[in-house]
Amino acid sequence: MKTHALLDQLTDKKKADLKAILLSDSKTTLSDALAGNSSNKNKCPHCSHSKFIKIGKTRNVQRYKCKRCNKTFGLNTNTFIHKTHKPLSTWDRYIQLMNAAFPISYIAKELRISTRTAFYWRHKILNALKQIGSPQLNGIVEVDETFFRLSYKGQKKGLPRKARKRGGQAKKRGISKEQVCVLTAIDRNKNNWMKSVCLGRISTQNLEDDFIGKVTADSVLVTDKHSSYTRFCKDQGLQHESAHASSLRRGAYHLQNVNSLHSQIKRFMKRFNGVATKYLDNYLVYWQWRNRDVVLALANEHAVVSYKALANSRMMLK
Repeated sequence: MKTHALLDQLTDKKKADLKAILLSDSKTTLSDALAGNSSNKNKCPHCSHSKFIKIGKTRNVQRYKCKRCNKTFGLNTNTFIHKTHKPLSTWDRYIQLMNAAFPISYIAKELRISTRTAFYWRHKILNALKQIGSPQLNGIVEVDETFFRLSYKGQKKGLPRKARKRGGQAKKRGISKEQVCVLTAIDRNKNNWMKSVCLGRISTQNLEDDFIGKVTADSVLVTDKHSSYTRFCKDQGLQHESAHASSLRRGAYHLQNVNSLHSQIKRFMKRFNGVATKYLDNYLVYWQWRNRDVVLALANEHAVVSYKALANSRMMLK
């Protein structure tokens, strides 16, 4: 039996379903994660009191009442799925389709929700994923920047310049304030870190603001010969090795892994036909999540993320 021949006969939707089944353990769902790992099992999310009672169920979801503040709550109170009007099975399916990189229009049609809701859910999940801490990079760590054009996609008012057609070129050549600098780092265990840090060229101050604490003290930073990296490593007491970004691979100190990382990110971003700069960090998290090959990442990470922590970053959808 030829496996590839069978796979070729499947539609995109069936391939996504198959991937979801293969990558999940068929038992772990968002509901299971909430039941097993929610901090609301042990204390009231409103006043942190540890004594509460059961007061029945709402849509088959257990509700509780705190003995101190008398407020009611459930296991999903103040989490990223708080106040949702859809069953958790719909969220599970949404995460599967999102992991398979289906477009918003397809997901909206599949789940019978509006495209605005589908877009909002995407960024609600990505905002939650950003709250999950990543381990420190260690050993030989390659660090470099990549650039994306500054974009106000979707913004209707308050533009600092005239609107331009999608795909237009920046007015200034090379690296300028029209380019968003994304700092990226990867170690030899393929652990990576990335974040948009500034417009134009990176500075030592940008590194101090965003990169301190992201690598262990005994790490070796391999970078290009930009002076900001030299000063940063000297100030932080880190071992530093310089390598030209376009040089051939020689010995242990090179930038081939981080260059490959940049290529993968650029290819991933193309499918969205331009990403608004205000959402750029979310899409970087999106790439990292999909490349962990975990369909139910929120559940498998045992993370029930505080919805209040996301309040300041909620999108204004009008």
